[in-house]
Amino acid sequence: MKKMNYLNLFLILLFFNFTSCEDTFQYSPYVSIDKLKYRELNNKNYNEIKNSIQNQDTFAFTIISDSHAYYDDFYGAINTLNRNVESAFTIHTGDFSDCGLLWEYNNNFKIIEKLNKPYLVVIGNHDYLSNGSDIYNHYFGKKNFSIRIGKNKLVFFDDIVWESIIHHPDFEWLENEISSTGSDTNVFVVTHIPPWTDQLVGEKEEIFRKMMAAHDVKAVFCGHEHNFEMKDYYQDSVIYAISGSVCKRNYLQVNITGKTFNIKCIKF
Repeated sequence: MKKMNYLNLFLILLFFNFTSCEDTFQYSPYVSIDKLKYRELNNKNYNEIKNSIQNQDTFAFTIISDSHAYYDDFYGAINTLNRNVESAFTIHTGDFSDCGLLWEYNNNFKIIEKLNKPYLVVIGNHDYLSNGSDIYNHYFGKKNFSIRIGKNKLVFFDDIVWESIIHHPDFEWLENEISSTGSDTNVFVVTHIPPWTDQLVGEKEEIFRKMMAAHDVKAVFCGHEHNFEMKDYYQDSVIYAISGSVCKRNYLQVNITGKTFNIKCIKF
């Protein structure tokens, strides 16, 4: 009799779980994305940025990274950024999700939507997992894109190798983007994986490093490593700045004034 009661209780709880939670089946990597709520948010948010600071050469922006499933820390980062009155917008340098699943994307959307400024997101290697690449395309738009603010150009670049079906970053696109600017323009590159680490080490690292130096890129902003780091890594006057994961409770702030810029790490 006890066994039957336990079984009935289990079936009742299982029924309520399936009928009360809209995300129950979103663990599947094959979930349809045809009717997702969000669409091409990077372009939408860029339009907001242009409307506020399009022709300015003095502005600041902030950088966070690797939110994964660190929901409490991500909330902490957003709350802190909302108190930063200097920052005009925020960049997330990838690994927005942990396993590329829709429910993970949605969980982090509920958090980042509380940000009181526009944001832009580059894709990370974890965002490629499952069908995360398709979800990213739907939510954020193209994986490679660039924006202009005054005499500054920010180039967002997908440098994922292992998790990508292409296995080779589009360096031709990247070189065209960073070379098609005048000498009076500051060029910054935003990507997920630093060139000297795992996926890019070797030939791809050399291509990336030489390209940055040849076209006078001012700084490269990355994530992936989870720990803050900033230095002229190759001693060629290109600054590489890694934003620590939100779980390390820090973010970067970039201040641009004309041709000069500075980067600082802020703890929260």
